[in-house]
Amino acid sequence: MSPDARTDLPPVKKIEIHILVGCSDARDIPAVFNAAREVELDALRSRGVLIDFQHESVAGVFVTPDVEASLRKLIMARLDFFCEYANNGVPIEIFVQLVDHGDVRLKSGADGTQFSLHEMEVADEHSIINCGMRHAEEVAQELEVELLEKQVDFLFTELNGRRRHWQIRDGNDIRSMMKYVYEHDGLIAAGWVHSISDFGRHAAEQKAILRHAIDTGPYLRLHSVMITAGVQNFRDNTYYRVDENTHLITFLDRVYERMRAMIKAGWGNGEAKTQLEKQAPVIGTFHISEIINARATAIVLYKGSEFRANQVFAIGGRLLTEYYRPFGAYKIMSFYYGVRHLGLKEWVVIGRNQSEVDMVMARIKNDPLMDYIQKTYDVKLIPIISEGMPAQEPGDEKKE
Repeated sequence: MSPDARTDLPPVKKIEIHILVGCSDARDIPAVFNAAREVELDALRSRGVLIDFQHESVAGVFVTPDVEASLRKLIMARLDFFCEYANNGVPIEIFVQLVDHGDVRLKSGADGTQFSLHEMEVADEHSIINCGMRHAEEVAQELEVELLEKQVDFLFTELNGRRRHWQIRDGNDIRSMMKYVYEHDGLIAAGWVHSISDFGRHAAEQKAILRHAIDTGPYLRLHSVMITAGVQNFRDNTYYRVDENTHLITFLDRVYERMRAMIKAGWGNGEAKTQLEKQAPVIGTFHISEIINARATAIVLYKGSEFRANQVFAIGGRLLTEYYRPFGAYKIMSFYYGVRHLGLKEWVVIGRNQSEVDMVMARIKNDPLMDYIQKTYDVKLIPIISEGMPAQEPGDEKKE
């Protein structure tokens, strides 16, 4: 079906592809965000602007080679989808928006108009709403110690049937496996992942990494991909930009503004409170980027309950179906963190068809560390086929 099948709307004059790269944290996307996004999307569509909104869930919003490749593939897939429009002269703009979260605020005297990391500071270093990837190195060390203490046996089978075996007895065994499977020349606990020390600087650094990858890579450098980066604070859902693109006010900026107005008017006040509580999801999910409202889809279709913030811990990306490819470091750490520290023993695997679901399940099984975590902690993987769920409509909510 055409992305613009409705006949009561004006012709599409412009298409904007927006890719939100958000955190895996269960509090990251509340229902009110989805509703605010739909209001803004409809408002723009009535003026001839078609918004194509995609979402990747990445712990700490680290732009690793795995994430770079996922974003590149997602952008190409969306451009393919809109080929007919492009061929008919409809302009297409591409936005990638990196949004981490933390208990941050503007420094004294700053007004936030410079979109600079120098305007922002951490309000509370120990706040429970800070991103858990401030402790990424600690989680990596915990996993490594566990493997050494249990002297885990790893078996990796290549597509040609050839097998490689590692019995973990010391650091050399870990180094050998990590180098062969994950192309990391070192220990899990030494340099594979890094903790976030400063939220503003981290967001700005990830933007710079992605900017370089796009500008030096093939094809996309020709199409003016716009990148923004920022930090949201769950306390008031303020979105602090740190990308210094002061000329660029995007669809996402308007969504956050709309969301804050809706909350102030009474939409989802009870939900807003759950964002300030300790992270306590009831399920995890692996989702393809194109799944509409993936967290809501997981909780509604599996648990049969209304979606609210702090219910679903998410790992999502366009490359999840590449069953022949090991997972990236931060996706592995987020799975381990979700299972080990959040107690998540049920993970919904969402794809748009059976093939996508099967490939995601196969990728988890084929990755030595992911397979170890899943089997050791008896994690149940629940397959669900869905294009995604529509956002809850404003006015349908129960106000608190």
